[in-house]
Formats: sequence, C-alpha cells, structure tokens
Amino acid sequence: MSNADNSQNLSDTSNLRVIITTQSGDANLEMKDIIEFTMIEDIFSGSIVGKLIFIDRIGGIELLPFVGHEPITVIYGEDGEIQKTFIIFSVSAINSIGQLENYDMQQIELYFVEPLFLSLIQRKFSVSWKDKKISDIVKDINSNMLMTDGTFAQFEDSKEILPYFYMPYWTPAEAIKWLMKRASSAENQMPGYLFYSSAKGLNFVTLEKLLRQTDLEKDYKGNPLRYYIQSKAPNDPNKILGFSINGIDYQSFIDLKGGIKYGYDFEKKSAVTKDYKYTETISKFTMLGKKTMFFNINDTRTKYDLEGDNDEKLLQNIAFHEFIRRYVQQYQVHMTVKGHERRYAGMVVDIIWPSTVKDNLLHKSLEGKYLVKSVTNTFSSKGLPYWKQLLVLLKVAYGDSNYKALVDSTKFNMDTKTTKI
Repeated sequence: MSNADNSQNLSDTSNLRVIITTQSGDANLEMKDIIEFTMIEDIFSGSIVGKLIFIDRIGGIELLPFVGHEPITVIYGEDGEIQKTFIIFSVSAINSIGQLENYDMQQIELYFVEPLFLSLIQRKFSVSWKDKKISDIVKDINSNMLMTDGTFAQFEDSKEILPYFYMPYWTPAEAIKWLMKRASSAENQMPGYLFYSSAKGLNFVTLEKLLRQTDLEKDYKGNPLRYYIQSKAPNDPNKILGFSINGIDYQSFIDLKGGIKYGYDFEKKSAVTKDYKYTETISKFTMLGKKTMFFNINDTRTKYDLEGDNDEKLLQNIAFHEFIRRYVQQYQVHMTVKGHERRYAGMVVDIIWPSTVKDNLLHKSLEGKYLVKSVTNTFSSKGLPYWKQLLVLLKVAYGDSNYKALVDSTKFNMDTKTTKI
C-alpha cells in the first residue's frame, strides 16, 4: 500500500488499479501486495460484490488511518478501462504476517459491495402508487430510493398496470422482488424478470429477452468470438483453461413438474386458480437447443400456493416467473478463461465442444449457445494469467439428443450473427 495524493500506475502487466480513499488521500495498492482481488456479478443478484486481501506494508491502519469506512475505486481492463466504486461491507480479518523494520506487517481481508447493495436492503419505505405499470414503479424505486444515477443498461417495459400498489415499509429489494413476479414483458409477452447489476450497468430485463439474443461476443475489431475446449493457438483469448459440469438433479422437480396457484376475487367473493404443467410452461419460453432437460414430468399435485392475487393472469405470471428462474439453472458449466472486460453477466456465448465419439466432429448435446449466469473476476500477482474469469454458464437446453423421451423445445435460439458491428 502506498499513500499518494495523485493516482499512479501500478504494474504495467496488471491492468488493475485498486484505490482506497482515506482522509489522508488516495492509497494505491501495488499489485505485489494484492494477494487476492475478486468481483462477482450474477443475473440473480442485485449487486456486484467482492473480496480483497492485501498486505499493509506501511502501517496504514494507524497512519492513514484505515478504519473500514473508506470507498474503494477499481479500474481494470485489457482494451479499455472499466471503473467501479464500492463500499467496504466487512473487514473480516486483520492478521500479523511478519516484520519490516521492527514493524509488524499486516494482512487485511475485507468484503465490499456496490453502494446499490446497501440501499436495496438497509432502508424501508412506506409509499403507494395508483394506476401505474409495474416497470414504471421499478423506475421510481430506482430513481428515488436507490443510490444510482437512475439509468439502466437494459430496461424492459412491462404490460401490467396495477390499480394500486402499497409498499408497506418494505426495503426496495422486497418491493422489486414482489413486483417482478407479477410482471410480463410488453416486448415479448413473457414473465421471468431479473433485476441485476453487471459490468455494463443496472438491468431490469426478462430471461426471455436474454435467451433470444443472437449477437455473439466480439473482439475490438468487431469479429465474433467463440470458445474452444481444444485450441491450437497458445494465445487464444477465448481458450477454455478448465471446466466442470453440474448436471441436473431431482431436487427441483417439485418446482418444475407443475402446480396450482390460488388467489381470491374480493368483489366476486370467489376463488381464483391457475394450474400449470411442465410441458405447457416450457413451450412458452425460448430454449438454446432442440431438447429440453426433462421428459414429460407433468404433475399439478406437487405444489399448492396461496398467493392472494385476484387476477388469473397475475397468478400465471407468478407461476411462470418461478418456473423459468428455477429451470434455467438446472444444467451449469463452470468455465475458466483469461480475463477480459468484454464479458459480463447476461450475455450469450457459443462453445465449440468436440465430440467424444470418434467419427463425430461436435458434441451433439453440449455444443452451442449458453447464457452467462455469473462472471467471477479474480486478480492475483501470483501466477499467469494474472486475471482469470470464472464463467457460470446455463445450458438451458441440449443442442440435440438421442434420448427421444426428452420434451422437444417449441421455440429455440441456435442461430448466431456473424457480421461485424
């Protein structure tokens, strides 16, 4: 750690700058002192979070002083700069690791979050809206309750207009969660909203919109990029350094087979119900392959949920919202690659997956497009590459399969645009 009023470049090979702003000025962490720096963005998480472990060589806890309330600015990138500001959420450990000129050096471990995280969960509001679209209410919450500039990287308008919505001393996170379950897109007519922060900014968008993407990741010249399990080019930026697969299990069957949602119409004094089944629900969404993950598992007797809503359409939105968020996470590929700022949660990538069968070129089930659930950026001064990214990829559907009992995808997205931007 070096204390400096003016920002200074760190290692030319790191492309990472971490600056802790103290009362005495900016403290720049030198790359050699950063043991671990990790940032995680996820389409199922409202905020980017991270962890930092570094060595305090100058006694900054006493001299700067560093007390744990300081903001952290992070600047990184290969072809351009991305700058993010975080707040220290927890100083989890301060350990003595050795002596330098009769002073004990200390290793500091801390966790940090975006300012958005605190405003999402740590303040409660009592506010009401009348005759407003759900997406407009989310916009109001973002502009007036969250510590953001009010803008979105992606924003998808909803169809539903609520005659009345009362936020009964809820946090913004609780209100947005309640609203998302009942919303469907004006663009694609489908429920399944997400509210998340990525390297691109804040997003309020449906899974259906993400699953319909056809643009691939591109290099700085606009050339489309694919990922290779096997690559002969040693410096291929999209070479997969390692991967693991988490396959399906039956634990989620209770949420995917089907069920019945119950509501109540107070004007008519009668119950409102909406049943749903696997084959019916899966046919509504776009898949990234021709075969869905399951055979016919239809069973409406697995879930009976009392929601209280008086509109059958809202009950259907809730059922479909919960279904698709659970379903897309069934089959995951964890892939490690060399870091680059062009990757972000919510994008679609294409993997050239070689077949395990001698006479086949490509893997029949696993080759093709994946939705990026999360990106974990890890920087370390120990070993190369110094910047790695762990991508958690959602397969969503098999490209094809010889297992004929699997339910066919009604709508699938397997094409990709290969033109330059």
